[in-house]
Amino acid sequence: MAARAMPQLFVLGDSVVTDEWPAIGETVSPPQDRRQVEPGQCLRFGALFTGARRAAQVKGARMGFEVALDKTPEKFADKPLDKTKILKPDGAGTLAVYPGKWCVKDEAKDATATITAVVTTADGRQVKLGPRKIAVKTFATARKDGGDLADAGALGEWMKKYHMAPDPARLLPAMRMIVAEPGLREAANSMQFLVSAYKRNPVAAAEMRDRLVDEDTRMQIYGLAVLKAAGYSTAPLAGRLSTDDKYRLMELGLEDAYDTQPDRGLGGRMDQLWSIFFATGKIEPLRKLTELLAWQGEYEKLQAIKKSGKKPPMTAGTRRGIFYSVAGWSLGAIAQEDGLAADYLDAIRRSPETNAVVRYQLEHLDGNPAFNYPHE
Repeated sequence: MAARAMPQLFVLGDSVVTDEWPAIGETVSPPQDRRQVEPGQCLRFGALFTGARRAAQVKGARMGFEVALDKTPEKFADKPLDKTKILKPDGAGTLAVYPGKWCVKDEAKDATATITAVVTTADGRQVKLGPRKIAVKTFATARKDGGDLADAGALGEWMKKYHMAPDPARLLPAMRMIVAEPGLREAANSMQFLVSAYKRNPVAAAEMRDRLVDEDTRMQIYGLAVLKAAGYSTAPLAGRLSTDDKYRLMELGLEDAYDTQPDRGLGGRMDQLWSIFFATGKIEPLRKLTELLAWQGEYEKLQAIKKSGKKPPMTAGTRRGIFYSVAGWSLGAIAQEDGLAADYLDAIRRSPETNAVVRYQLEHLDGNPAFNYPHE
């Protein structure tokens, strides 16, 4: 008789459960199994069930756990595991999550949290999980351990994966790199990423504001613009700027990323939408991008003009055709390398609220020649 597969302790970000899972179906791409936490962040603990009998094990399962960090361990009472998802690929396991969250204190020092848990299955069997070590790091230590971002390419890859395991400590050095490079500094999507990420972590935003005093003027102005756009106070540093620098601060800002008017700025706003997704892992930016797939008719008109040998006039309809193609390409490309994006697109495709034309486009992202890169 085969041995029964025992559940394993799984640690995931709180936003996975509160923001991501409600928007997608029963089967999901595996979230990041977290090993580190920083001030302002919260974690959730769950049990990963594998093996042929996992469905029976999960049903009615309960869990209690303990987090040992300070002298007095924090105990979480035994409760039913209330959030359950089947993991891809091919139902590799079932992850069931405890209803409560554990948050690191804003003033936490470098330490190691030890998590132990007990899962009780429906048949009354108790299984001890752990111990599991989680590194609690101050922003300073996390920055030191994370190392420098080597170049713009490394920065871009880090930003694209940020939502999988947010590391707010590195937002400050990332901002320094962005400010130092004119191409990055002038790109709205760079600022949008920082605004969205800092908005998610007020503790990191406060630390950045305090450290701006020791930065150069250009960094101060950019950082204050980020804080302002994220909804935070810029006092007292903003009041100390020169009159000219105050005007420069006023000139910095972001367009509404969710404005899909087909003007010349739409491409930049589409990039901003991707930055919001990369920073937060939320579905709303992808919903907005998929709306552009309803412009298929404009794309077909554009192609007909090209085939006739005429030069298409740069009208709103022409731009819709172009941005339809760009949206389809970007959605397909990101979904191939980002499991959460793929899950979101599948959920949007299945939603009864999705436009029939958009649904058809999502079903044919891979085979549609209009979504090939590069775009003409």
